Amino acid sequence: MHEGRIILNLNRKIIMVLLSIFIVISFTHTVGAESTKTITAVYDNFSDVSRFQLNGQASQQSNVLRLTPSSESIYGSAFLEKKIGIGEDSSFSTYFSFQISNTANDGADGFVFVIQPNSNDQGSVGRGIGYGNIDNSIGIEFDTWKNNEPDTLDISGSHVGIDKNGNVTSLNSTPLVGDLDLATTTTKHAWVDYNSSTSIIEVRVNTTSVRPSTPELVYDFGEQDLRDIIDGNETYIGFTSSTGWAYEQHDILSWYFSNEHDPIDVNEYSYTEAPTQVLMALNPGNYTTNCNVTATVRNSDGNTVSNWPVTFTATNATLTPSTGTTDSEGNVTVAFSYPGDDITTIQIKATSEGGAYEEYLLKTVNEAPSTPGEFISPTGTQIIKGGETLTARWGTSTDPENDAIKYDLWFFNGTWMKIGDMLSINTSSFTLPEDNTNDAVFRVYANDTISNSSAKDVTFSIDSNGPAYSWIEKVLNASTGENVTVLINVTDNAGVDWCNITVDGDEYQMNEESGNFSWNISIPASDSGTLVSSIAYNCTFGDTLGNLNNTGNEIINVSILPIADFSANMTRGTQPLGVAFTDNSSGLVASWLWNFGDGNTSTEQSPTNVFGEGNFTVSLTVENSNGTSTDYLNVRCAAEPTYILSPEDEETTSIYGDEANFSIESTLFASYEWFIDGNPINGSGVTLYNNTNDSSKLSYCLINSSEYINQTDFFMGIYNVSVNASNNTIGRTDTFSWEWTVTESSATDIEDIELMINKTPQITVVGSNKSVNFNTTNNEDEDSNGIPCSIIGASFNTTNNTDGIQIKLEVLNTSLMNESSINFLADSVYQYLDISFNNLTLANDGSNNRSIAFRVLNDKNGGTLIVSTVRLRHWDNPEWESYTPDLTGNDDTCSYFIVKNISGFSPFAITCDYQYSTSTPISSRDDGMSVYLKNLLFGDDSKDTETAVEYETIISSDSDETTIAEDADAVIEATEENMVLEGEDIEIPTDGDNKWKFFGIIFVLLVAALLGMFWKKINGREKL
Repeated sequence: MHEGRIILNLNRKIIMVLLSIFIVISFTHTVGAESTKTITAVYDNFSDVSRFQLNGQASQQSNVLRLTPSSESIYGSAFLEKKIGIGEDSSFSTYFSFQISNTANDGADGFVFVIQPNSNDQGSVGRGIGYGNIDNSIGIEFDTWKNNEPDTLDISGSHVGIDKNGNVTSLNSTPLVGDLDLATTTTKHAWVDYNSSTSIIEVRVNTTSVRPSTPELVYDFGEQDLRDIIDGNETYIGFTSSTGWAYEQHDILSWYFSNEHDPIDVNEYSYTEAPTQVLMALNPGNYTTNCNVTATVRNSDGNTVSNWPVTFTATNATLTPSTGTTDSEGNVTVAFSYPGDDITTIQIKATSEGGAYEEYLLKTVNEAPSTPGEFISPTGTQIIKGGETLTARWGTSTDPENDAIKYDLWFFNGTWMKIGDMLSINTSSFTLPEDNTNDAVFRVYANDTISNSSAKDVTFSIDSNGPAYSWIEKVLNASTGENVTVLINVTDNAGVDWCNITVDGDEYQMNEESGNFSWNISIPASDSGTLVSSIAYNCTFGDTLGNLNNTGNEIINVSILPIADFSANMTRGTQPLGVAFTDNSSGLVASWLWNFGDGNTSTEQSPTNVFGEGNFTVSLTVENSNGTSTDYLNVRCAAEPTYILSPEDEETTSIYGDEANFSIESTLFASYEWFIDGNPINGSGVTLYNNTNDSSKLSYCLINSSEYINQTDFFMGIYNVSVNASNNTIGRTDTFSWEWTVTESSATDIEDIELMINKTPQITVVGSNKSVNFNTTNNEDEDSNGIPCSIIGASFNTTNNTDGIQIKLEVLNTSLMNESSINFLADSVYQYLDISFNNLTLANDGSNNRSIAFRVLNDKNGGTLIVSTVRLRHWDNPEWESYTPDLTGNDDTCSYFIVKNISGFSPFAITCDYQYSTSTPISSRDDGMSVYLKNLLFGDDSKDTETAVEYETIISSDSDETTIAEDADAVIEATEENMVLEGEDIEIPTDGDNKWKFFGIIFVLLVAALLGMFWKKINGREKL
């Protein structure tokens, strides 16, 4: 008994445990069923984006939907490829998680959740966050950039806003701060719920997947529900994003969407995705009033879904029942019927729960094919040549029921003719009749298989005739040398393509203007070498179709006119002028009449006439039966002209800075042209008085040398100045010229330059040393004293560049010497010169071994040169240097000297004395005693070399000729020979020799003794 109670109690416990387990299992099953929901779209991640249309830079990155990478000025968008149907309550709920990262320049612009019906490729770059200008839409923006422009004013650089119709100026917005700040890279979660029953849309944001109880943002759409806003029953759903100068990366991590108001909470519920595809089939198909409609529902994997609700709708028809649930094969079938046969198309739609749908357009009757397209050939404005084979082409037709189409082609030209039967292609060839009409017609019929058809016409023109013409100017008569114009009007329906004229066998294209065609015919003149009595011409025309027409030949009768023409062997010259005239007339000349303009006439064919001084017009008149012609020629003659030139000499010299005056005066009026070195004179510093029209007898040219030449460091130049005097009366040009030398001189008056020599050197190069030698000998010119230039050579050595070096010698008037500065007698100056170089720095500072060779006349004004008195004086400011030269030789005319190692080149003077038989030497002093004797008597060695005569040497007239030797440096050296002192042969002593003093004392004592004897004799006589 006790055991039985134990067993009973054990059974009760077992039963209670089992009952408890059953209750738990039952409860768990019930809760599990209620915690799973099916909604339109479920994306825990984006490992599969096959249902999306990705636009711009949007891409799938692993399990992430990346709207834009972190890059400047781009956009990206992602929408479900197919629209979904809006639920019965016109509401929606959605949840998604996202992340914004990799910001640059503070980051921009954010992204927008978008509902819109337009297309699945919406999106753009710009301030609209990719959402800009999307009409009929709702957008929830997560904006990371604060726009301050009035049209896009934002509350902050991190906010959420509710937008509408592509306008990012939000209907309402609120900042996201703290953990919700969009600038942070943490994952954010967002919930958007729109309840059409209240017209309220709410937005929630959190940093976790826990749905907040309180929304961040609320907006009331008033009386508008979702269908009103998008203006339809179906919509595309997705996201847009863009960047600008500032940019960032926008990623969508997960997304859930319901086409009804059912707030999504992933922590409370699990979600599955509703079917994504509905397929419809009708049995029977088109052209029926009753049929069965079957909808097949499939999920995103392509598998059929059973036990799924489907709703059917139709326009102008009845569906029984309007709702149903799919069977085990995923199908649901309803019956369809419509009331009458006046309805040709009915729209049937099947929508599965969750929004997937399919539409079907049912045709109740078989419609005719569409009207064929426009004719491609011919067109309605086309003109076609008659007799031409034409290929007609037209646009194709389509059949609403996709029946095969055949074409019939007809032609009308007064009557209809079928030219193409049941053609499978939209082209056919036909040869047009050779008619002329503007009302030819092609008509094509498009036929389906049950005799429904539609037609298309084209009207065109047929042209078989060539262009029509009418003469405006038809030329039939002309004269030789005349230009005549033919003018003709040509018209054609198809258009005139060309119009040519053939003149005596040569064809030309005529000139066209406003439908008229013209051509100029030149009749050969009588003097052309071709005489014609008639010319034939013919005009030919063609239209754009190739039709031709012509005028036939027309004849121009030509009258041959005479043409007077003659020439003369001369028409200008000096009197008397005999002129021979030659007749060159043409055109069958019968008679000639000459008038010479001087009172003489002639009827000869080629006469002569002698003209006196004057201007004459000679005429020749020729004549034949068709008319006369006169030609003229001018003949002029005058007396031989004479000219007065200034300067008179052909060579003239100016100092640089002076003005040179050249002039010419003629006895005839003439034209003048002035030239310098062959080029017309013009430019600064030139004053011209001239003309080119035979109007003046005088012309002059004034040249300011420094203004015209205008050269820095000018040295000298030689220019050819010339003038052309042209006289039309005598038909001649006379040319006169001057050699004009311009020099930069120490003289200020050109009259003070008596001679000038300009030379280039002979240069001998030995190693780096150059020996520069100038030969300045000039025997042709003399100064005002009849003395040629005394400097015959100059030389120096240098290692510097000697390119272009020149020497200039100027023999100057001795009056230029400043007598107050000289330390020698002015009367002893033989010649005063200036030696200069165009590179004076080289000659004076860059050289050595400077030498000057010169010559002095042996006889001058009856006096004989005292060789020992010859000195070369060099002005070395502020005083004159004196050089005693070496005598290198003499001849019957001159003695030759050289001075070596001079200090430099500048003004020089050569001084010397001459012995005269009737007077004391020039060097004698006022006391009657020569300097030489004074030196001997008083031994005054302190006297300057300028006044001391070392010895008096006179060149005898019968001395032998001594030659001048030149060494490698061009320095002239020779030995002194046949020197005579007061008629006695002596050995030439050196300066300071004591022997001279001894002989001098003896000479003085002898003179003193003679004077003493003479004095005693006189005294003796006086005593007597």
